[in-house]
This record gives sequence, structure tokens and C-alpha cells, in this order.
Amino acid sequence: MKKFSKILAVVCAAALLVCSLVIPTSAFTGSTVTMPSKITVLEDFEGGLTKNSWQGAGGGSVALSSDYGYGTAGSSLQLTVGGSWPGAKTTTGRNWLITDTGIALWIYVPEALTANKTMYVKLNVKTPTVTNTTVYEGKINTNTLSVGENLVLIPYEDFALSKTQYATLTDQGVYIDQFEIIFTSNIEGTIFVDQIAIYRDDNAPVEFIPSTVAMPENYEVIDNFDIAGSLSWQADNSTIEYSGERGYGTSGRSIHVVRNETTGAWTGTKTRASLTAELKGEGITFWAYNMGGDLTDFAVILYQGSTQYEKKITLKAGEGVYTIPYSDFQKNGVAVDVTQTVKQFKFTKSAKTLNYYIDEFGYYGVVAECQHTNKKDANVVGATYFTAGKKDIVCEDCGETVEEDVEIPCDTAAPVIYTKEYDTAANTLTVSWTYSKAFEEDLLKAGKIEFNYAIGTYDNTVDVSTAQVGGSVTFEGFNAERLAADLSYNLVVEIEGIDTAKLATDSKETVKASAVANNDKLNALLSALDAATGEAAVVAGQVDNTDTLVSNTMKADLKAGTLDLRFVASQDLITKLNTLGKEGRTVTLTVTIGETVTKDITIDTLKKVTMVKITGMSFEQLNSTVTVKLGFDYEGTEKDFTTDVVEFNCGEIIADTDTAVANAFEAFMK
Repeated sequence: MKKFSKILAVVCAAALLVCSLVIPTSAFTGSTVTMPSKITVLEDFEGGLTKNSWQGAGGGSVALSSDYGYGTAGSSLQLTVGGSWPGAKTTTGRNWLITDTGIALWIYVPEALTANKTMYVKLNVKTPTVTNTTVYEGKINTNTLSVGENLVLIPYEDFALSKTQYATLTDQGVYIDQFEIIFTSNIEGTIFVDQIAIYRDDNAPVEFIPSTVAMPENYEVIDNFDIAGSLSWQADNSTIEYSGERGYGTSGRSIHVVRNETTGAWTGTKTRASLTAELKGEGITFWAYNMGGDLTDFAVILYQGSTQYEKKITLKAGEGVYTIPYSDFQKNGVAVDVTQTVKQFKFTKSAKTLNYYIDEFGYYGVVAECQHTNKKDANVVGATYFTAGKKDIVCEDCGETVEEDVEIPCDTAAPVIYTKEYDTAANTLTVSWTYSKAFEEDLLKAGKIEFNYAIGTYDNTVDVSTAQVGGSVTFEGFNAERLAADLSYNLVVEIEGIDTAKLATDSKETVKASAVANNDKLNALLSALDAATGEAAVVAGQVDNTDTLVSNTMKADLKAGTLDLRFVASQDLITKLNTLGKEGRTVTLTVTIGETVTKDITIDTLKKVTMVKITGMSFEQLNSTVTVKLGFDYEGTEKDFTTDVVEFNCGEIIADTDTAVANAFEAFMK
């Protein structure tokens, strides 16, 4: 390329008639020249002079003109020069990202300028990591500016360094911080400037720059942008194009997103809003090349109905591959529903300027459909199946991407996948499970499937043989003690002819680890109980009983989940029992807890003072109404009798205990 400014000078025919004075008329004089086919407009003065804060410099003065301009209507910058180093300039802070070939300007000269003077186009540039300013100057000799229209194209290589160099025009993310047009001294005249832009040489060949990073394994493309319109990507406060300059792989196209403005806005690109895209695999993945500095809070958004689920990431400068699991796409703490379709995808960022490419947009973690033709370890329950597939491999020597035959695991998950959910309202923990694809054939052979579980010292076994897809077990009646206990569980599968029948799926953790997740009220109650000392977590209630036979006292231990009942026999009861005798007598304590639980407890030895402890009381039971009575059954006789029913309201009694515990318990039970 020649080392001089490329200037297209189109001289108006009227100017050849040369008048001694050119007086602009009120009618708009438009352009007849054409800018290069690809430009990024930095300034067209349609927003006036204030948009980029244009001002005179040195002996120059500026005004907004509607007499001349690029196109068929609009405004331009009228620059009148005279005196010492006259010109015009913007304020700092423009953030115009430098790309493509160079700088373009449209200039109208009403009458010939002083000959052999120099016009400087100055670019004061910075980078995202360099705050010092570097000044580059492109020089134009006034002899080359003809009377009439002039299209000035200055390639970056024709800009010379003017002062200390802190950055070069080819640095990653370099941007114009301030733009100036300055003339040397001792010049007089007026010019009109419009359509300041970044241009790309129409004659420069477009060479695809291949990628150097690899996409994740087992990904599936939604859109690789080689065919425009597949998802109808649209500009969103930006300009977009399907570009053949960069992309994933060694050829093809990507979508190029650009914004060059002085005011910020949410900007980027989005698909049409009428998709029915399924969510496959583990999450969303894409390739990107960011021409500028790091873009923080770069939002990737999935729309389901009118709800947007977003994940904000940092789009690093340069090339990268990004993977975002579905659990990260959230709205008010709730993740996107992977069972529902997506109606729109969107990339957006609040910014004045940005310049990036997106390609190979799709899903990752998509497992190939299993053909069940190659099972590893046939005598092991749940062994993984493999199927034939292909994988892109980047050659270390040549750097090219080649396709190789590989064995792809049909399902890399464990034979059983567990999930746990704690229900705050019901105070229950449900353990659910599903069987992976690698286990499907084994299930068909299973003679019996059992779910074994234990909470602390309590254990049980449930036959789940009929649950061919999966199953669940719900644990109820939690109190502080049971929440702190270890929970373990496993599935045992009996299959004839297979040596390993017990699945290696033992899980051991405290119930609390699952229950307190996102449960502030339960956390507060457990913390209050932990802090309680002495009898603070034990509440006692005395019932004034009209029954002359027995008096009752109750103690509820919130930490241990126990209920202690104390009975004091009156002298009348003792006299009556002595009269009736012990032969054939059974003494039963009947305890009713709430509306659903009734316990009949046999008392072998009835004393004047009798103590009965009920264990395993849940928080709900300890907050309910408890009734008790003693029954005396004399077998084969008509001597049977009962004491009066005595009622305790546990919730009211607990409200009178330690303030911190009572408040936390009341809040949890609401």
C-alpha cells in the first residue's frame, strides 16, 4: 500500500467557474461521492455539536451547518480557521474502538484554502489497560483539498506517532479517546466536515482468521451463523453483520456485533421472539472473539414466556469458549426450567462501545444416543455403555482440526442419580432418585430392588421394586436432634447371574446439610437452640386438674424432641386401686398428639409418682395440643375406669420459655 493519504477529490462543476467570493445559500448542497461499502460512523452531526462536545481549537471556531453535508439532507460541522494552529476537536472520553482499515471524512471546501498548508487529523488513543494518551497524526496537504466535495481516506499505516508512545493502533482494544482536526498557522478559510467514520478498504481481500481454541466435548450446535436467518438474529441498539473474517474452525461465518456511541445503552444481539428451542445437555456454550477490552456484566439471557433467565459473565478480550450451566440462568434465585422450551436467546451489555464476534452457539454436555452395543464390564450392575462417534481433534503439529473415530460414553453419570428436597412447611425431607440410561437394561433383569436408609440409630428398608423409572422416600417428623443426625442410604438390586448386586451409591451426610439450604427460619431456630443453656430449651407445663385421682405435669425438650409426662396419684386413686386389687389389671396411658397421632403406652408398674418419656417428637408435634388419660382395664370384669382427659397446649407453653428460642420457634412454625 502506498505511503500517502488516499484522497478522492471531486470538484463541483460550479466551482470551476470561480467566483471571487463563494456565498453558501440556504438550500442544502448534498454529496455525490460514495463512502466505502463498510463503514462504522463515528460522527454524522445529526445529534448536533453537543453529542461529542465539538469545540474550536486555537484560532478555529465551529458552528452547526445545514447548508452542506454528506447525503441528501442533514447537518455538518462548519469549521472557520485563522490565526495560530486553528481547528476543531471533541472532548475526551469518546471510546471509539479502532478496527478495519482507517479513518474516513467527507469535507466540503467552498473556496480554495491557502496553498501548501497542512491539515492534521489527530487520533488521541488509549487502551483498556493503558490510561496514558498516545497521539497519532494523519497529514493532508491543502493542495489536495479541491474546491467542492472531498472524500478523505487515511489508512492507519499513514498515521505517524506525534509524541511518547504508550500504545499502537494495532493493540488489542485500542480506542480513540479524542478526535481533532488541526491546521498549521497562517491559514484562513472555511470547510464543512461530515460523516467521520472508520472504513474498511473495499479492495482488501477478506481472509478468514481461524480459531485456536476448542469447543467442549459432546456439544450440539444451535446456530453456526453460516446460513443467515436460521434464528433471525437482530441488532439490539447495535449494528450486526454476518462476517467471514472470524469464527470458530477454519472457515465459515460468525455474527459481528458493533456499537460506537457516546452514550450508554443495553446493546447486543437477539433472536426472534418466537422460537420453541429445547434445552439439551447441561447448558449453553458459544465461541466469542472480543475486539475490545474485557466486558464485565455481559449478560446471556434465555426467555421462557415473559420471564428472562440470565447469567452475567466477563467476555474476555480476544478469543474464548464459554460454557454456562442451566442452573446459572436465574430469575430472583430461581433457575430456568430445563423441561420447558425457550422462545428467545439474547446477548446484551450496558455499554457505549463494543465490538465482538459470536459463533458456534449451542448446547454442551449432550450425550449421544446409546445403541447398547458395547457395554463395559458385563457382570457389573450399571456399567457404562459406549457407542461409536466422532470427535474434532486439534492437531498439535499443524494446528488443523481433524475428525477422529472415538467411543462416546452413552451416560457418564452414576447408575442412580439422587436429589434431595426439604419442605419447610411440612418439615419433611424427600430423597428421590432416577436411574441413568446405563442402568436401564439391568433394571429389566432385576428380581428385587430395596431402598435402605438410616437416620442416626433409626433404620428401615423399603421395597421399591415396582419403581422402574425412579422413586422417592419421604422422611417426616424432624426435630433438632434428628436434623443433626447422619443420613445414609443406598439401593440394593438383586439380579440373577451378576456378581455385584449392591450399587455403590451409599451417601452419608447430616440431614441438616440438606434441610437448612435456603431455609433462613430453620437456621435461626437451630442457632437459637444451640445457644440455649441449661433448661432454656426445655419447657414445662402444670395442668390444674379437677380430676381427684391424678395430677399431671409436662416437659417438652425442643432440642431432644422428647415429651416427659409426670403423674402424681392422689390418695383417692391409691385407695380405689387397693380396693380393686391388681389381679388381671392393665394400666394404659393414652396420648393423643394433634389430630392424627395416638399412642397407647402400657405402664407395668404404677407408682405414686410415675414418669413416661415419649421420644421422636417432631417440631410440629411439639407445637400441637396433647391430651392424656390413664385407663385401667380389669380383664373379664366390670371394674374398668379411666381418669379424666387432660389437655396440654404445647405451643402456648413454649411461647413462655427462653425468648430467643420462643421467637425463632414461632417464626419457623408460621
